[in-house]
Amino acid sequence: MRIVKEIRCSTLGVAAMALLMPTVGWTGSAGPVTITRLTIYMAAAYTGAIITFTPAASSVNNSCSYTGNDDVWIDFSAAGNPNGRDLYATALAAFTAGQQIDVTTSGCAGPSNSVPNISSLSVL
Repeated sequence: MRIVKEIRCSTLGVAAMALLMPTVGWTGSAGPVTITRLTIYMAAAYTGAIITFTPAASSVNNSCSYTGNDDVWIDFSAAGNPNGRDLYATALAAFTAGQQIDVTTSGCAGPSNSVPNISSLSVL
């Protein structure tokens, strides 16, 4: 299992960094893991999906409040290409085919900003 942790800092200066410290995010990764459940959320506050996987990997947590270490969040409102729905389609294809995945996370999102936010997904 690969473990990657880094602090993302800004060049705004020491005073600005002190103000931003609570929002500084960690990155993490896990894999290979097997998807055991996909859960879709369609709520006014957040729209996305949670991938639950095994084995749990503490390296994916990013200091988020959910500490099960077996969930990552896909944000459907994420802009860019690929977007959150593309990542979900990839996760669904891997789950359906029984393929393992590698995930990389950055920061926290989802319900109460408590789940590690997925930034990449690789089907193995």
